Amino acid sequence: MEKIRQLVGELMNSNLFATFVGGVFGALLYAIQKKMNFWQSLITVTTGGAGAVFLAPLIVTWAGLGHNPNIYAGIGFVTGMLVKEVAEIVIKILDELEKNPAFLVDLIRNGCKVKYLSK
Repeated sequence: MEKIRQLVGELMNSNLFATFVGGVFGALLYAIQKKMNFWQSLITVTTGGAGAVFLAPLIVTWAGLGHNPNIYAGIGFVTGMLVKEVAEIVIKILDELEKNPAFLVDLIRNGCKVKYLSK
């Protein structure tokens, strides 16, 4: 039992746990804002937490923000909110590339205009 308590204590103090919780709450706020149903919300919260765990450490390291769990939680929150939007944009780009391989060249030439992604 003591071993379990020790593992839970280490988990609670880790940056990844703070990042995951931040991502989950960010994604939950996003799901509430978009008035998603239960299953959509569940998928959004799961992907928000997972996306935060993968992306937030990269952002923190790249920006040189330090290794404080509060910073990880905050970046995780923002990442959790945005990961679904970014994923939708990437999917639209990939769908368009499948239809029109020259799409990427056109997108770059036109300064990454959003009109290409709003179809």
